[in-house]
Amino acid sequence: MPRTNSAMQTLLQQAWAAYSNRQYNISLSYLSQILANWPRSCPNAVRTAMGLCMLQLQPKDAVHFADRALEVQKDDPYALMLKALCIIATPWYEPHSISKAISLVGAAIAGVGSDISNIGKLLETSMLTRWGILSNSFDQNVASSLLAMLKNALGTTTNQDADAYIHYVTGLAHHIAGRPQQALTSYSLVAKKLPSPTDPRAATVAVRMAQCYVIVGQYRQALDALPKERTQERGVVEAVILGLLGRTDPTVRARAKEALDTATHVQPRSTLLHLVQATLLVESDPKGALESYRLALQTNDLTVKAGYTSAEFDAATYHNIGCLELHFAQGQNKRAATDRARALLLRSLSVCLGQPIAMADLAEIRLDAHLSTVPTYYAIGLSLEADRRLKEALGLYGALFRAVPALFEALVRIAFITLETGQPRKAMDILGHAAECARRAGRKAFLPMYCKAEIAGRNGLWEEAETVADALLAETDAEHRSHAMVLKGCIMYMRMSYQEFPEALEASARHHRVQRQTTADQATLDIAAQQFRAARAKALATADQATTQFRHVLEQLDKGHIAAANGLIIDMMRAGNFAPQPRVATLFGDLFEASGSTFVDALLNEAHTRLCLPHQAPRALALYRQALALPGCRVSRGTLLHWIATACYDSGDHSGCHAALLDALHLEPENLNTQFDVCINLMMLAKAAVRGLLRVEIRVEFAEVGAHTVPVGGFNDVEANKAEEIPAPQDLFKLSSLLAHSLTMLAAIEAEVALETYTGAISPDVIQRVRKQVGKFLAKLRPWSTRVEFGGRSFVPAVELERAIGKQGRMRRLRL
Repeated sequence: MPRTNSAMQTLLQQAWAAYSNRQYNISLSYLSQILANWPRSCPNAVRTAMGLCMLQLQPKDAVHFADRALEVQKDDPYALMLKALCIIATPWYEPHSISKAISLVGAAIAGVGSDISNIGKLLETSMLTRWGILSNSFDQNVASSLLAMLKNALGTTTNQDADAYIHYVTGLAHHIAGRPQQALTSYSLVAKKLPSPTDPRAATVAVRMAQCYVIVGQYRQALDALPKERTQERGVVEAVILGLLGRTDPTVRARAKEALDTATHVQPRSTLLHLVQATLLVESDPKGALESYRLALQTNDLTVKAGYTSAEFDAATYHNIGCLELHFAQGQNKRAATDRARALLLRSLSVCLGQPIAMADLAEIRLDAHLSTVPTYYAIGLSLEADRRLKEALGLYGALFRAVPALFEALVRIAFITLETGQPRKAMDILGHAAECARRAGRKAFLPMYCKAEIAGRNGLWEEAETVADALLAETDAEHRSHAMVLKGCIMYMRMSYQEFPEALEASARHHRVQRQTTADQATLDIAAQQFRAARAKALATADQATTQFRHVLEQLDKGHIAAANGLIIDMMRAGNFAPQPRVATLFGDLFEASGSTFVDALLNEAHTRLCLPHQAPRALALYRQALALPGCRVSRGTLLHWIATACYDSGDHSGCHAALLDALHLEPENLNTQFDVCINLMMLAKAAVRGLLRVEIRVEFAEVGAHTVPVGGFNDVEANKAEEIPAPQDLFKLSSLLAHSLTMLAAIEAEVALETYTGAISPDVIQRVRKQVGKFLAKLRPWSTRVEFGGRSFVPAVELERAIGKQGRMRRLRL
């Protein structure tokens, strides 16, 4: 290479730095300046380098730079190599010149002789990274021919260093051709040829080996294979591996997110990094995943879109973004979100099929000839379901199943639509058919069987539900066993809740009626009491079996199924607290520990449970404060502070309660629920008389049920509950909640004078909203004419509230 002056040398360094950072346009600009300023003395390598840049930007145009470089020096090995790259990387340019490309590579290697390392570098940075993009159109004979040529080259070289690079390039060829195991074999041979283990090239080989382990799904081995040196390339590959590993292992998720954030800052245009980040965030942070998918779509880092043509990549990404938009289709803007999701999914189909596709065109698509469109077609069906366009959705799912009989998921959706039309038995038959279809196709029948068992259970078909659940447990694999066990426990629990519990409730009512009969003899009373105890014991035994089932789940729990167990235990608490509460609290604590202290919901539920137990408020307070300091809590900080205030109050720390309530109000001034709760509780704290209302036992007379103890204002006093009383079922639970709120309202009205004390903390508009809330509670309470005994006085809450609030909506003082 001729000597270069300092200005040219500076531009060359800038061009190389830009190329190394994948800023190919900038690199091309520097190289063009060199060619323009020094046309006669410009090194031929500049023209070759310009061709390499164009190979990344516009592959079809890169060959012109190779031809120009060969005109200047016909045997220039780098120009020969560039020409080969152009032919191999763009087979549509000269489709019949594969053999010519191979001969050019051979000539290039012969031209540099012992300096084969430079050719290896050229292959590494250009040709082989391009192969992945064209894997669908690339002739595998090219890889075979290149591998044969490299094998022959091994026999002709006497240079150990050259042999190492030939093995390395052979590994790269296998790597890109989709043969990771053979690539690993070649890479391992490189280490034997290198002069020493500390050779800097060993780190590059280690990174390539890690990438191969990623391809075969061995993420732990990939991490172990990474070199110890903290290079930029190692950091990027490590971030990718951690991201893929973090999808199934919560213990590395935080580390993966941090590594990906760092890597995307270093390489903001890396499509691969954005894709991995999207898949990592899709469950924990769907909005973040949506943003990452959009960034992946905007980037044009073709070297990492391995296995895709550009159109396929775009179609897949549009599909993922559309599915995430569908995930967000909730609340008032649900229809707009589903329309947006459907538009993205139709765009995915359009890109995939190469022509504009509208909803009216879906029936014309031959799904059996375009199987790649099936997931998107299915997602469009989900979007129609979300819009309640059930007839259209049924048509789509039917077309899917006819085209792809192995797609039992379409039958599952049809079953759920059938269920919504009030035909549970027909839905179960369809699910049974779906399970058979799955088995015939060699697929797992877990989903249809699970759904069939759940529908059977929810419709009171307990025996059939348990039979299906037992069959599911018998044939399911380890991956789904936890879910199957939770289902079995859930069915047992539903049987207890909806069959055995009402029987116990009926026995309780009979017992109370007999107690009120003055003519009943002792034998009749004993029989009624015995029937009640037997019915309650039966329900409690089933509940205990269900709890034991959940304990088995917990013992076998993998990190991916913690939420399922947590949700089931919450259901158990809501439906009547049959499981002894200390055991429930322990279950939540175990769940939190099993998650590696990442599942904050379990910690909060343990706190909620302990707050309902005697003398456990201080422990609950400590748990709430622990949750407040943890990342990943889905509950707002204002709500957490309100719970802390509740625990403070029950612990006797009134000043701490007061401070937490004020913090919550200031933290979320726009949150009406927080304002309402805080306002009511501040008024309660203001007056000792109101504080006394919180610790009172209210006896409510129900026509057919008998006495029931209702906790007031969300502050429970379980010590007052009698051993013979059973918890309220769902309908009574709802009424209990309304009564508790109504009494809280009466307490607030009684303490209206306290509002003046807190005018600095609570604005008048908040007070007005509280008054409106009283009206909302009135609307809920009017259907109930239940009479409440409180403080020796009997009253109907709805009537008292109407009197208190007055016709004009202005609060009046009320003496209880």
